[in-house]
Amino acid sequence: MINFDKLTLVVNDKYAFVGIERRNGELQFCLPKCFKEHLSSLQNFDDRRDLFFLFYKIFDRFKAICIENGHLDKNPGQKTSDRDGVIRIAQGSEVSTDNQEEEENIFYSKLDLFTGILNAYDEPKVLSLAYRLGKSEVVDHSQSHKFLHKAIFLENGAAYIDEMNLPRQQVQFESTDIVEMYCYLLCEINQQLDQEVIPEIQSLSDRFSHKHIDAGYSLFEKHSYKWVMDILKDALEVIHHNTPIKDVDYWDFYEAIELFLYGELRQTNDGEVWGINNFHSVWESMCLTYYIKTATSSNILFIDDKKISKKLVEDWKKEPKEIDLSNCFKFNGRKLIPDLVILNNALADHKSTYLLTRKKAANGRDWNDANYATYFDVNYDSSRSEIKVFCIEGQDTYKHSIEYLKENYKIEGDQILIDKPLHKKFYSYWPLGTKINEVITSKELNKMFYLNHIFYIALTKGFVKADEFINEFIPTLKTHNVFSSSILVKPKVKGSKASYIDNEELKLRFDSFLSKLKKLLLLNYSIDVIDIKYSDIEYYLTPENQEYIKSKSVRKQFVYEYLIQETVPNISLPSYYLNLPSDFLNIASQFILPGYKQDETFKYYPEFMAGYIRLMTLKFETVARHYVS
Repeated sequence: MINFDKLTLVVNDKYAFVGIERRNGELQFCLPKCFKEHLSSLQNFDDRRDLFFLFYKIFDRFKAICIENGHLDKNPGQKTSDRDGVIRIAQGSEVSTDNQEEEENIFYSKLDLFTGILNAYDEPKVLSLAYRLGKSEVVDHSQSHKFLHKAIFLENGAAYIDEMNLPRQQVQFESTDIVEMYCYLLCEINQQLDQEVIPEIQSLSDRFSHKHIDAGYSLFEKHSYKWVMDILKDALEVIHHNTPIKDVDYWDFYEAIELFLYGELRQTNDGEVWGINNFHSVWESMCLTYYIKTATSSNILFIDDKKISKKLVEDWKKEPKEIDLSNCFKFNGRKLIPDLVILNNALADHKSTYLLTRKKAANGRDWNDANYATYFDVNYDSSRSEIKVFCIEGQDTYKHSIEYLKENYKIEGDQILIDKPLHKKFYSYWPLGTKINEVITSKELNKMFYLNHIFYIALTKGFVKADEFINEFIPTLKTHNVFSSSILVKPKVKGSKASYIDNEELKLRFDSFLSKLKKLLLLNYSIDVIDIKYSDIEYYLTPENQEYIKSKSVRKQFVYEYLIQETVPNISLPSYYLNLPSDFLNIASQFILPGYKQDETFKYYPEFMAGYIRLMTLKFETVARHYVS
């Protein structure tokens, strides 16, 4: 058994082993590189215990995926775990454009104490053994002669027998001691692994605990660990000494318990004891599993599925993809395999509700803007702004736009509820800032979509240049009196004549809108080519390492980006609420590294290569939780 109080936490900078190793007679728990800055805050018993069981679940999950996907078929004899068990798999962990690197993943299980208990669990065998002979306070006088060697003879010659080993038929409260003890250890381990057991097993565990261990004490608590371990060792010795018949089933449980209690003492040589030599493969499996579980399946355009559960891959393949990249990654006669390509569309699927209020003039009449009543106050998300809405299909002079909106939307008094995008016959306009430091937010863009802002309408019709907007799109609107007589009118200043927005000003505003929109889309609407890395973030931020990173990793990303750029113009882009032309779709590369104890799920480091390739750390705790669930 591992004494978590004496387990030293370390981080190896030079190699990728994660697990427990023995160095100079001391057990060291080697953690992933992202834990390096947090070792000082992980020095108590509970921290070490929780980390051990977390990684136990992670490795167990990764091993199960490898077996499920056939990566261990070359070594069928090594699939089983024993006291010195080693599982080896050979598979490509990185795909590059010029060569294929093969790395070997080795599972070390020389200290496979917990697996011994878990592998010994066979529910029918446990319950079957629980029916067998055990101590009983019931005395069957017809069988007394069989127990005289255990009797106490009194002065008058009478033989006193206080218990007999007799057959019993109740599982929950009558069992052999070895089964009760095994069930206690099984329940204690499963509690740490967040696994449930059936009530019968829990009952057997409770019986052992009631007889031997005080309430409130646990095997995996700092204040009671040593005391409980001493009790368990004494109990095993007594059980073994007092069990006359030791069949195969008995030895299975006994050896599992003995290994659990004394296993650590048998390991005397330095070296890897438990864990995996190449954590990069595990981290990649964890990240890909996180993405395939949390992202919209249709947005995952490509994924390396060798290290993901078959069930998750099958579910992902059922969904049609927004962009078909199935034949994209072929280069110089070779098929390339990026880790992940995902459509990042943070602007899609926004469902909003806007409340338009008929704007009144100071005299209480409907606001008249140069013959057409188009003004509304719009309320959304506790914010208020002023907009103009008009109907291009023959809106009458002095007839308020709200009369036309009644045909499609709910209305209450002077208010109308916009719970779906405006009909195509409605357009709207409100001024957007042209200052350099002003930005367009996704919230503002969503509002432009729902209310058919003329800039948004022009964009979806393919007008992506300011000159085209002025010379080709605006003339189509000027044929409607409501546009020229109302929308182009500037807010009137007291004491001055009405003025109009001229073409140059409209051009300036539309051009500013396009510039700010592209900045917004850079982070919110793109095809992201993701390469999962296992390294220390400081390595990537060190200037001296930039050239090596470029030669090894960046060049490969450029190839992926090039192949996607060649493919995208020949396909139809997804029709979200923002139906953008293909040249507005950004293709960006990302490196994903592990991050520990960070506030946000993703943390962005813009200083890396000036942000040209986005360097991100993904929160380890979040990824691990999805991986083992």
